[in-house]
Amino acid sequence: GKVGIGTTSPLGLLTISGTVSPTVGDNAATNSLLFTSNTEWKGIVWTNAANARAALRYNQAGDYLTFSGLNSGGHDNDQLVIKLQTGNVGIGTTAPSSILHIVDDTPNVTGDLRYSLGITDNATVAVGRGGGIDFLARYSNTGPTYSGYAGIQGYRENATNNNSAGALILLSRPAGGDLTERMRIDSRGNVMIGDPGTMATAGADAGWNANFDVLQLGGGS
Repeated sequence: GKVGIGTTSPLGLLTISGTVSPTVGDNAATNSLLFTSNTEWKGIVWTNAANARAALRYNQAGDYLTFSGLNSGGHDNDQLVIKLQTGNVGIGTTAPSSILHIVDDTPNVTGDLRYSLGITDNATVAVGRGGGIDFLARYSNTGPTYSGYAGIQGYRENATNNNSAGALILLSRPAGGDLTERMRIDSRGNVMIGDPGTMATAGADAGWNANFDVLQLGGGS
């Protein structure tokens, strides 16, 4: 029951084999698989026993490729979009204005925080764990090569299971050195700016010490 196109030995239910690799362009002769239609949408739809559930499709009117979740009626929403002229990726939008553009009508809420993006450090519980962002730029035009020049990180203050005390740290990088913490807001709201040196990593005053020698603002409970 297997079908082969361009092969007498199909491996799956449908196997397409060609001597010419797919190329970018409008020449149908150079494509192993070509989707054409006079409708707005062209692509592949996955179904379960009853309904269409997901799709990979090209939207002709908007000129974008979309990965969509589908409801029983067919088209639901374009959850992940690649704008073909720019390469921009959109989540929750079909018109991404930057390399990654996220639009969320119903952000998650945790305490005072409303957020649409989560970054998780899944390493075992320990002091200093936490998701972070590294800001990079070219280090050299040869290659080119890249280097991180600044960063921001959530910082776990303890190694105790089920204890969520955490800090926010900002980092910068000196010439010839590594990314180094320069500012911290600890779990009590204390603000520390300076060269942390060797951190205090235990007890209620974790991270609050004389090594932050430029500025410390207290008052946190």
